[in-house]
Amino acid sequence: MEPIQIVSLILCVNGKYAVEQRELGRNIYGYGIGTVHAFPAGHVEEDEAPGEAIIREMEEELGIRMQDAIPVHSAPVTTDGANLRITWYVCTAFEGEPTNNEGQPLVWLAEDAVIRRMHHAGYDALLAAKKILQ
Repeated sequence: MEPIQIVSLILCVNGKYAVEQRELGRNIYGYGIGTVHAFPAGHVEEDEAPGEAIIREMEEELGIRMQDAIPVHSAPVTTDGANLRITWYVCTAFEGEPTNNEGQPLVWLAEDAVIRRMHHAGYDALLAAKKILQ
């Protein structure tokens, strides 16, 4: 079975990263039940490319219009028995004020806090993103 395609955004503003705080009653990313911090993400629709999906998802989820979408990392992740392929992007220019329109709190964390709270695949993506963000 083909993995579910997911796109995720590493958004850094003034040295802080946008991270969704999810209170879950299920196992996700191998963490178990509880709070998970993850970069904002969404599904790739059947009829769209991942680069189109990240722009659509972030407009829906964060209310921003991305001016660019640069892929930085891709990795398989298993969560709740589902096989995912997550592709992380960075955005260096956007319009709008990022807010979470889907109910999860959006928090802005310094890099060291992100590293402590992130799944290893997200951490690898952050390291790749830093090369572009610097």
